[in-house]
Amino acid sequence: MDGSNELTATQSCRRLGITLDALYRLLYAGKLEGRKVEGVWRISEDAVDERIRRKSLIATTETRANLGSDTIER
Repeated sequence: MDGSNELTATQSCRRLGITLDALYRLLYAGKLEGRKVEGVWRISEDAVDERIRRKSLIATTETRANLGSDTIER
């Protein structure tokens, strides 16, 4: 991370639709790329966007699986 295209923790939470506590858990677990600058978290915009894409893909896959198993007989 070179400092360009970084988000604050609050900006990242808004994009991801999660709480600050959830964001910090992701950061400390290494599931989201970020760094601390003078005690303030800076999160890679690309990492946030990638997490959104992954979560969207998982939701789409689960929806398709559910639709396939719940066929309606007419």
